[in-house]
Amino acid sequence: MFDVNLSVRVLAGTSSGNATLVWHDSAALMVDCGLSDRYISGALQKTGIDLSLLKGVLITHAHVDHAGGTFLKTATEAGVPVFVSRSIHRSATKRFPLMREVKRRGLLHIVDGNEFSVAGIDITTFPVPHDAPGGCVGYSLAVSRGRQTRTVTLATDIGNIDNGLATHLLDSDVLIIESNHDETMLMGSSRPWWLKQRIRRSHLSNTECSSLIRAVMEGTSRRPVAILPSHISTECNTHHHVLSELRNLLDRAGWLEVGIHCSHQRKPGVIVRL
Repeated sequence: MFDVNLSVRVLAGTSSGNATLVWHDSAALMVDCGLSDRYISGALQKTGIDLSLLKGVLITHAHVDHAGGTFLKTATEAGVPVFVSRSIHRSATKRFPLMREVKRRGLLHIVDGNEFSVAGIDITTFPVPHDAPGGCVGYSLAVSRGRQTRTVTLATDIGNIDNGLATHLLDSDVLIIESNHDETMLMGSSRPWWLKQRIRRSHLSNTECSSLIRAVMEGTSRRPVAILPSHISTECNTHHHVLSELRNLLDRAGWLEVGIHCSHQRKPGVIVRL
């Protein structure tokens, strides 16, 4: 029996703000914190996680909806360390005063290499193509006992699915993957042409998300328990579009037992327990 209760919940996952919580019996990690203190603190309370259990914040990239939220002030005052790659560190401290305060207090940990551990959780980073200054990374968070491993893998703000991105997502129990926009809704929106083109170059459409999941399905040795589509546009997408695209893909492959749970803008998503 696997004796570690690894759980995950997307606290928010849209273009307006992102934060994901991964925890086991004695510690929690947060991936990104691009929301207000009021919202994230409330989401932690709803999840039953005390701030004292939060042992680290992992930053994917230096955009405000991932690294610019005021919750970072609360986390810093509580002594929670923040982990970033060296290139993202330079951009984040340049852009965000709160990140400079994290550094001033000695809580900003620069990660060289792509593997490290925090509070019993093994973390692997991998590059994600996006137009963020300093680059963008995804994270796999794993807990192992003997020969058994439970893994949660997150990749959002994906510019394209080339360069072997799918290989970093294989054999995960939970996949948190961007499904940002419906192509027809985006092109029919009132957004300016330059922004539409930028979104198409730097974020995955529902169809592209489905293609990425298909590539994972072809290479993985085991099926995930759940797929959590995230970074969903509130203007150029709907949960119906996201779910229809992925459900059709999984049903055709016979993956009927794999759950699909969309993230929300101002409501924590489902808790997936492994």
